[in-house]
Amino acid sequence: NARHRELRRHTPYSSAMSSATPRIRDQLLRLLQLAELLAASTRGCSVRRLIERLERSRATVYRDLNALEASGVPVYRTTVNGERVYHLDQNRLPTFKLSAKQLLALQFARLTLHPLEGTEIVRELDALLGPQSLSGADFGPLVWGDFDPTAESEVLRGIEQAIMEGRQLRFHYRKPRGEPELRTVDPCFQFLRASQVYLAAYDRDRQGPRTFKLLRMEGLDILDASADVHPEIDEGMFKHAVKVWSGEPTQVVIEIDEELADIAKEWPLVSDQVVEQREDGSVVVRATTAGIVEPLRWVLRWGRAARVQSPRALRDLVVAELDGALAWYDASAK
Repeated sequence: NARHRELRRHTPYSSAMSSATPRIRDQLLRLLQLAELLAASTRGCSVRRLIERLERSRATVYRDLNALEASGVPVYRTTVNGERVYHLDQNRLPTFKLSAKQLLALQFARLTLHPLEGTEIVRELDALLGPQSLSGADFGPLVWGDFDPTAESEVLRGIEQAIMEGRQLRFHYRKPRGEPELRTVDPCFQFLRASQVYLAAYDRDRQGPRTFKLLRMEGLDILDASADVHPEIDEGMFKHAVKVWSGEPTQVVIEIDEELADIAKEWPLVSDQVVEQREDGSVVVRATTAGIVEPLRWVLRWGRAARVQSPRALRDLVVAELDGALAWYDASAK
């Protein structure tokens, strides 16, 4: 039950569906969980058991079973001791006939998933594609790059296992400054941001939600201790995070000069920022971020073309950073 409760809230597939509406995404995740449970049960599942394992209402379970059947998934029913039992016929799963360009599209999409190398969803896609050949086809002006599995695959695989089994994680975490720190967490879910994978978790030492960048995690251990379930930690909590989440939601207002105003949308601070055009050609970016450290880094990337209007704390931080840089250059020039 713990595994499916965690899967229901934070499936490893959730980051791949972030563009769907919440209602559609919730339904797709329910269908994935239902299909997984049926596939794992050799004797089938009764509706009563599905309700218990998935923690859904009877009406929702019936609706999802009907949706699976309507989509072509080979679900069939038997009666055991007067109770209806549902099964997934693995031998009758539909086969797909792909055109050469459809196959290429899947292969191309597979290359973009390299940050998720080692996860179940990528393994399933690899199994679907198999040893397909693309030779002899004209696919147009597409550019291919080299693909190598990331060095973080083992860490990613361990995180996924801990989430699915509902167990605590312990690892050393490297910060940009300072020595690595030992952290013990209840892992909740993973998400992808700017081609980097992050873990959202409850930090048991600091007694609060945190995010951890995969590249900074070392010496990952899956503990025997069960992880607590944290329904308060969900995707919405991190929607204002730029990269590594920390701090309270903060309203920031930043002005970008006319010379770089056209690309303000190409380098967003956060995905839901608002860009206001001014008569003089400049733009004003309004966004809600988690704290002000990441907005500081974003502002510095723009050089003199960006000016912080608010909050004052962010302005002071930018000034201090620039003063420190100028002091170093002044000293080196003497």
